Amino acid sequence: MAYGIQVPTVNGMMNVSDISALKVVWREVRTTISGSVTLPASLLNKSLILGIPRDDKVPPEITYNPTNGNVNWAPSTFYAAECSSNFYLTVLKIG
Repeated sequence: MAYGIQVPTVNGMMNVSDISALKVVWREVRTTISGSVTLPASLLNKSLILGIPRDDKVPPEITYNPTNGNVNWAPSTFYAAECSSNFYLTVLKIG
């Protein structure tokens, strides 16, 4: 039972009870406060995109376009001063 908990994926919201496994399919260190990268759109299908800080700061806000594979990151409006500029940009495939 998921108790109503959902996570945002590139395909919309998904119940955690429907997630049986997560696999890291792409991961790179990013050292800029904001930027973008283009990934294969097929890589983003049924995936979670995370920014995992390496410097104990707040992860950046991540947006994406599943059609063209463009992934963008920028400081959150509320935590701009505490936002990480040293993080792993990670794509997890939902299994």
